[in-house]
Amino acid sequence: MNGTEIIHALARAALEDDKAAPEQFISEHAGEFAALPEDDTTRLLWEDVCALVRRLSAGDSTPVTVLNKEDRAAVEETNRIIDLNLFAYHFQPIVSTTDGSIYAYEALMRPQSTIVPTPYHVLKFARMSDRMADIERSTFINVLSYLDEHIGDLNGRPIFINSIPSVSLSDDVYSAIDKLLLRHPEQVVVEMTEQTQADSAMLERYRERYSRLKIRTAIDDYGTGYSNVDNLLKYTPNVVKIDRSLISGIEEDTKKRHFVREIIGFCHDNGILALAEGVETSDELRIVIMLGVDLIQGYYTARPCPELIYRLPFAIEHEIRQWHQQKQEGRDLHIYLPDSSERISLSRLSAEGYRMLFIGESGSIHITGDDADHQIKIETAPNVRTEIVLENVCLLDPYKYICMDIGEGSDVILNIKGENRLNGGIRVPSGAVLTVKGDGRLDIMLDSFEYFGIGNDLRSYHGDLIFDPTGTVSVSANGQFGTCIGSGLGGRIAILEGQYLVHANGERGVCIGSYTGDTEIHATYCDVNINSSMKVCCGVGSLTGDARIEIGNASVKLRLSGDEAVGLGTVTGNRANISINGANIYSHIKSENSSSAAAMSGKTSFRIEKASFRIDQDGHNAIPIGSPSGDTTIYLEDAEILASVKTAANVAAILESDSVHQSGGRIMLEVNGQEEPLSLGVKS
Repeated sequence: MNGTEIIHALARAALEDDKAAPEQFISEHAGEFAALPEDDTTRLLWEDVCALVRRLSAGDSTPVTVLNKEDRAAVEETNRIIDLNLFAYHFQPIVSTTDGSIYAYEALMRPQSTIVPTPYHVLKFARMSDRMADIERSTFINVLSYLDEHIGDLNGRPIFINSIPSVSLSDDVYSAIDKLLLRHPEQVVVEMTEQTQADSAMLERYRERYSRLKIRTAIDDYGTGYSNVDNLLKYTPNVVKIDRSLISGIEEDTKKRHFVREIIGFCHDNGILALAEGVETSDELRIVIMLGVDLIQGYYTARPCPELIYRLPFAIEHEIRQWHQQKQEGRDLHIYLPDSSERISLSRLSAEGYRMLFIGESGSIHITGDDADHQIKIETAPNVRTEIVLENVCLLDPYKYICMDIGEGSDVILNIKGENRLNGGIRVPSGAVLTVKGDGRLDIMLDSFEYFGIGNDLRSYHGDLIFDPTGTVSVSANGQFGTCIGSGLGGRIAILEGQYLVHANGERGVCIGSYTGDTEIHATYCDVNINSSMKVCCGVGSLTGDARIEIGNASVKLRLSGDEAVGLGTVTGNRANISINGANIYSHIKSENSSSAAAMSGKTSFRIEKASFRIDQDGHNAIPIGSPSGDTTIYLEDAEILASVKTAANVAAILESDSVHQSGGRIMLEVNGQEEPLSLGVKS
């Protein structure tokens, strides 16, 4: 048997004979030790056996750890650090999610040693040496002294001080700490760590002590095995720090999000601030803010630093403000984050007080409604690919502006089933894609000074809008300025199938297209009905930008009235390229200055093939195609244009001056009830 085996046998004997007198046991077996070859390992093991026997005889069952040479040196170094108070402290900002400002700092111990380099090692070896009380005393005295010396630098922000509730101090030490605590009680938060060994009596003494001193408290690492709701109710801290293990990768883990949301909800219901620990990425920041956390601490916002940091970098602060603003439509806004494939009842969300449904990951969400209007907004995070099924859903934005907001870079399929109504628009920013499908009906009701139905606001571009339903999309707008389908600066619109009902009243607007920018519109195999009563209006196209419009195998009906109106094209833009193939178009316009297809003050290229275009117009300067001041070219192939116009303009002369390229088909013109023969410069 070698030396190590003999020492281990002695240790087992000591454990079996724990009532033996320690010195007698050691004396009896000392001869066996002396006969062994002398080396460091054997000597260290023998010392541990002796220490174990002495502890057992004193009633201390704490295990003695067998240490190697390096650990022995670390224990000695830890004792030296404690004896000489060789502790420095770094301060990590705790950040408010409201505006990105620094709410507080946590004081983090940094040992001044290369042998014992981290707080973890200090605590490990201090526990072996039974020096935890000295660590607790030093932490409080050092940090509170720093607070007293730098009170002006903190600008009223508190410092979180780590404390271990299972560690007891002498009355004299407690008295000295209390004197320092009471100098600035409003700027101290005592943070309870390492609760595994704290029983109910310890927690109650802990709670009573700091309650009596009117010192705020926090609980660390909440969400791990020993941190439970029962302890939380007994302890009643001011701040709960949600453990890093629940925050890491939360953007990809539905269960974590549900758990964290429940913790935050419990905290808020009981007047406790919820703090997310260990936030290290932008995605984690976004999710915890959207879940409603109050405070953030982590490397992403700020690392620990020996000097106080007074403000975060502008980009981080701006990001926090941005997500907070998106989350907040009111201080009482509640956000629900669904799983990637969840069926959601709006009535349940409303009953639970939620005001936003935030889709943060790719998947398919099925939302069902009832006959009631629900003030719940639907948003998606940026860069997600998801299908949103709306089934008998009624959403109400109190301002009737936005009910659904698609994140930048996202690709969303909106599948409509049953009867759906949105009292507010669907925002699709530039770079995003929205595809509308389904056999149901979607009614969008708009009633605000500026409006958009599906697209974006008047100062923005919209993303790709693709309509491919077999059902019906209806947009009804009552406002001064806006677009029913489209945006201010324009973007791509593709209408591939389905029925569309668009109705708009107001001052200036576009039913389908862009307000001031260029637009590109493709419509095939669809039925479009547009009714508008506005002073200045464009049915399909742009008010002031260029328009490119292609209509094939579709039915389009335009009924417009106002002071100035264009059915297809642009009112004041430079160019309109209009192509109609295999479609039936009907245009009824009553307006002083109007055209059914034109760039009214620019260049018009109008091509019609195997199609029919019927026009009824009434107005002082009503021109069926083109305009008096514009440059118009008409391409006619096996198609017909039938125009009946009541106007003071010399329509025949205007059309005769234009260039017409004809290959089959006909143009019939009736002006003020009289058929007008045309002498067109027809080119085959």
